[in-house]
Amino acid sequence: MIKTFRKIRQRLLSENKFNKYLLYAFGEIVLVVIGILIALQINGWNESKLQRQREQDYLNDISTFLLEDKENVIQLKSYYEKKAQVYDSISTLFDREYTSRDIANLFLPYMQSTSAFQLFNINSTAFDNMMSSTDISIVNNKMLRHKLSFYYSQNTMVGVQERIQKSTRAFRDFFVENFTTKEL
Repeated sequence: MIKTFRKIRQRLLSENKFNKYLLYAFGEIVLVVIGILIALQINGWNESKLQRQREQDYLNDISTFLLEDKENVIQLKSYYEKKAQVYDSISTLFDREYTSRDIANLFLPYMQSTSAFQLFNINSTAFDNMMSSTDISIVNNKMLRHKLSFYYSQNTMVGVQERIQKSTRAFRDFFVENFTTKEL
């Protein structure tokens, strides 16, 4: 095909048909430009397809970690429901007249569960990977993008968990201070 075009160009130049040669050259340039534009369009489609695939992969990973977070919250809820039952059992100890020694002996079986606490940590591995390799704009859905950003930037559990730690330690310290050191 290249030989054919070369022969046409040489024939037009040798016959001194310069105007036809310019028209031919312009046509050839237009064909090359159209070919380049088609190649760029196909490349754009491929890039878009790859980006959508990466978006799906990231969202699938995030979904998996969100389900794990949900399971962790369910387990924490169960843990703290049991802990609340322990506190209810302990509160009945204070309704009666006991010596400090009796209270300490009755309370000792509960000491481990009252001084322990569990914390919830968001698993942001997939979101962090997405943010480090691309940016949040890879997610097409604007509302989903907003909610993911909010979820991973605003750990609303931090304040609650800090209060749990403080109240657990305060309860333990109160008990130790008031009942384990007197008249034992």
